[in-house]
Amino acid sequence: MKILLLNDYKEEIGGAEIFLHNLKDELEEQGHEVRFFGGKRNNKNFGNISLSSFFKGFFNPISWKKIRKKIKNFEPDIIFVGKLHTNLSPLFLFSTKNFPVIIRIPALGAVTYPKQMSKRPYRIITYIKKYFIKTLENNYSDIVLAQSEMMKKTLKNIFDNKNIIKMYNPVFWEVLSEQHESSNQDFNVIYTGRLSYNKGLTYLIKSIKFVKEKHSNIKLYIFGKGELEKEIEEMIYDLNIENKVFLKGFVNHSKLKSFYNKSDLTVLPSIIKENCPSTVIESMSQGTPVITTNIGGQSELVKDGYDGFLVDPKKPNQLAHKIKMLIENKDILEEMSRNSLESARKFSKEKYIRDLEGLFEKLVEEYS
Repeated sequence: MKILLLNDYKEEIGGAEIFLHNLKDELEEQGHEVRFFGGKRNNKNFGNISLSSFFKGFFNPISWKKIRKKIKNFEPDIIFVGKLHTNLSPLFLFSTKNFPVIIRIPALGAVTYPKQMSKRPYRIITYIKKYFIKTLENNYSDIVLAQSEMMKKTLKNIFDNKNIIKMYNPVFWEVLSEQHESSNQDFNVIYTGRLSYNKGLTYLIKSIKFVKEKHSNIKLYIFGKGELEKEIEEMIYDLNIENKVFLKGFVNHSKLKSFYNKSDLTVLPSIIKENCPSTVIESMSQGTPVITTNIGGQSELVKDGYDGFLVDPKKPNQLAHKIKMLIENKDILEEMSRNSLESARKFSKEKYIRDLEGLFEKLVEEYS
């Protein structure tokens, strides 16, 4: 089968891009012919809402022309669309009316739009853009994929009579056969992701300050880059925990596997509703329990008290209490580690690819 993958960006710069590159590899391994088209990021503006990125996600005739040419030359059996609203505009959907199209919605902001987009100079045109994209995606797609129950319910309120299917993200790494051994000295906590306010990092750092008062062996390693980096550096200094919290910067995704494996705990303290954060299931695949917030799709991935804990957003004291519990109760930590492996196996890449191929075959048959 010939499959065309389309996404705002082609480089592996975020969860959506990493997912699609892994998906491409797995589909090719199954014998499919796959092409991936995406734009290049602007290092200056990436991660921020600039006028350029805002309008490119609304009206980008250059990308439309390139995608139209790609479709004509490649003649795909199916088109699979990833993240779409900051670089590749949905104009290209006009060229897909004779092809089956699946659109994967990677984040809530892709359909509801962040609050920043309602500020000047975007306020007036944001609603026009939102309506425009919604209309095109609604009329020129056959299936919309949601990665969580939360996202599925949201999409049902946005799209009219659309076939919305829930498919949790898979873990593309091999799941460990047995739990890894934790350090007998330090208790290592890991965070991976963008350094932004929405991720709740400031609350995680405050919780480390509370934990340190009783447990001096606590260590937090933060992997990622973002606009909050300088503020976090200052916060670490002000709280006098420079020897407890370490900013490790950007690390290639493939290398994160070993860091999860060496850690006792992963924390995702997001204060927003995530969709299906890969951090959670990737951590569990290495036998590392997860603490995350009890909102959004992230709360669907962690079973409270079984393979991790769920806490309220913006509650550093509550987060600190759960971390202390695991430090003080190694038997609970070890049990959660074993349970994490069991949970991760439910998100196998093999099952995901089989299910996705089933959707592809059904759509191609309908069109033929």
